[in-house]
Amino acid sequence: MSTLSSHNPLGMGPASVHHCPRNSLFFGLCAASFLPIYLLGLYWKGMTKKAAKVSMVGGFSASMFWLLFVHAKEAKAIGLCK
Repeated sequence: MSTLSSHNPLGMGPASVHHCPRNSLFFGLCAASFLPIYLLGLYWKGMTKKAAKVSMVGGFSASMFWLLFVHAKEAKAIGLCK
């Protein structure tokens, strides 16, 4: 019978997901920055270039604040707290 590691040569699976906290930070910041622009651009006729920039800065700032000062697990991963 074959094992899971033979089908998964890079060893990426449920056990290795928590070894990359910086990747999750990066993708969280990207999602917070670009998802509002994408959704508003698709479904709101009043979306302008200025609104897109404000949305991107606002999403990034809110996500960064939350990750650095509220959620201690991510702050610990980047060395902000112990």
